[in-house]
Amino acid sequence: YQRRVHGKQWYQRRVHGKQWYQRRVHGKQWYQRRVHGKQWYQRRVHGGCEVTDVSAVTEYPEILNGRVKTLHPVIHGGLLAVRGNADHDAERERLKIPQIDMVVASLYPFEKATADEGVDFNVAIENIDIGGPCMIRAAAKNCRAVTVVTRAEQYKTLMETMAANDGQTTYKMRQQFAKAAFELTHSYDNAIQKWFNTRVTEE
Repeated sequence: YQRRVHGKQWYQRRVHGKQWYQRRVHGKQWYQRRVHGKQWYQRRVHGGCEVTDVSAVTEYPEILNGRVKTLHPVIHGGLLAVRGNADHDAERERLKIPQIDMVVASLYPFEKATADEGVDFNVAIENIDIGGPCMIRAAAKNCRAVTVVTRAEQYKTLMETMAANDGQTTYKMRQQFAKAAFELTHSYDNAIQKWFNTRVTEE
């Protein structure tokens, strides 16, 4: 999803599970909200948020029963474009790719879904997040300009920093959040690899 902050920045928001973000998103009056998302998010978010389906941004439908939603050049081009790079700016303009300045994301709860030793293999597979880690890694890679938020406890720092900087984040904070993002994707992939080790043999 995308949000425009203080009428300036767009950011991508992708959240699995609603409780921890609704406490922070709703009731904040000091910035404007424009959120791009998918349908289940549209149904849950209210209270002043204008929501647009991500397909309206990419101009491509969600496919394969939801397996492919945000894996699209419009999303990743908006995240990975180097700010101030004339070639990147020209290419984004030519392809009508919006600049995305923030990703707020959590991942499918793979470890929770596979906590039961008897979990069905297909159930486990469907809880492997693909689009989420891709967006998180893209945003973290481009932390010179893009903020990536992956933990609920980061919200307080994010809000305070933006309030003190006219709706912007600082490079130092973006670097710290990028570090946390790569820690998350590393541990997530490690959990998946460990689970496969328990289910798949070399024989």
